[in-house]
Amino acid sequence: MIVPTDPPDLTSIEPVEPMPSLDGDDYLD
Repeated sequence: MIVPTDPPDLTSIEPVEPMPSLDGDDYLD
């Protein structure tokens, strides 16, 4: 499902990084 050749895959993670960064910090830990 996770393909490195798929540009949309990375774009989906980009917006998710800043979002959880505030409340996801604990979730990532």
